[in-house]
Amino acid sequence: MWDDELLTAGGVPVWLLTVPLPVTLLLMAAVVLWLRRRARRPVPPPPPVHAPPPPG
Repeated sequence: MWDDELLTAGGVPVWLLTVPLPVTLLLMAAVVLWLRRRARRPVPPPPPVHAPPPPG
């Protein structure tokens, strides 16, 4: 006999825990790692600024 109830865990439907939640967590981890790696790259210094020669 079928039980016609939505299976939940802590008030969250279990089907949300099977695919969307893990995929979302993996995507968030990838973004965090990408941002941390990007922030670690050294920024090249700006080119030197040369003052124009004095007029005259």
